[in-house]
Amino acid sequence: MNIKQGHIDGRQATALLWLAASSKALLVVPALLVGEGFSASWLIPLGSATIVAAAVLPGLALMKRFPGRSLAGAAEEAVGPIAGRAAGLVLAAFLATDAALVLRQFSDTFGSVILPRTPIPVITLVLVLTAVYSAYTGLESIGRLSMFLVPWLLSFYALVPTGGAPDPSLARLLPFWGPGPGNLAVQALEHTGLYSELLTLLILIPYLRKPAAGRSVAFWVIGLTAAVMTLVQVAVLATFDVLGPDRLLYPAIHLVHLVTLGRLDASIEPLFILIWVLIVTVKLSVVLWTLSTHLAETLRLPQFKPLLPIVAVIALAGSLLPGGLQQTNNLYHVTVTHVGGAAVFVLPGLLWLAAVLRGRRAA
Repeated sequence: MNIKQGHIDGRQATALLWLAASSKALLVVPALLVGEGFSASWLIPLGSATIVAAAVLPGLALMKRFPGRSLAGAAEEAVGPIAGRAAGLVLAAFLATDAALVLRQFSDTFGSVILPRTPIPVITLVLVLTAVYSAYTGLESIGRLSMFLVPWLLSFYALVPTGGAPDPSLARLLPFWGPGPGNLAVQALEHTGLYSELLTLLILIPYLRKPAAGRSVAFWVIGLTAAVMTLVQVAVLATFDVLGPDRLLYPAIHLVHLVTLGRLDASIEPLFILIWVLIVTVKLSVVLWTLSTHLAETLRLPQFKPLLPIVAVIALAGSLLPGGLQQTNNLYHVTVTHVGGAAVFVLPGLLWLAAVLRGRRAA
């Protein structure tokens, strides 16, 4: 079943998914990639994008095979109600993990870097209430907010390379292959979870005004996200070298702190913080909307909005797990960035394969 709610077009879907995926590049992902790919860490997002461009096709084929169905409905059509619902709950568990860890990351980052005197639980509560309200207003409002933010984010990305960052050098990207081509290929395969927002695409395809645009949206999101992550990684390496970002939890934030607007000597950090707060809102709103909508479809509920308080409590509870920020970042890197590819690409691919082998398709 599909839940009755608003629809968005392909441009809005591309914008909101790109913003949600790009938020990873503004947090700890650059430092974590440097710790694994060293001077060639900027090649990891490119390699992962190439793999993901092929890996997303079976999931898109699954949705095309059952037009008008939700992802949960397509899973039930493919493998039966019991196995299909089990697959839907597995995807919901992945989304809940993503929501909890993203909330914890953003809250700790705000508390330690931007608002050090504000208690982190207060920041967490404000963030989750804002995201819940945004998700409650529906997919159309999130899409409109995303379209509003895109020009501002593009302007920010244009300011960073033209600003006065101290002593950047592309020579710091050498040796070109870093730990070696073989190791980089493995890293690219392990980091397909960098594009985990493509699971949201599979869930929102029935809510596109033209569901057939799902494939073009997927490729646009992959290309734009790969471009942002690669450019941010190059800028961080050229500024801090390999040893720098490995010691910094938030290299992108430190980079922005160093950039000034030429002779004006004006910092772009206030603009970055404003854009970052809004992107955080979009990211959390997308995750909570996706989780509540998919869970409602899996459980065959007529509305997703009654589930929003429940998924918000789940995200809050998960974000309060013990451990420091470094442990949270490592857990996110393992469960979302590394293992996420299995949930986002392998499971929908297996459902599509089962549907083909069983000869199941929409009537």
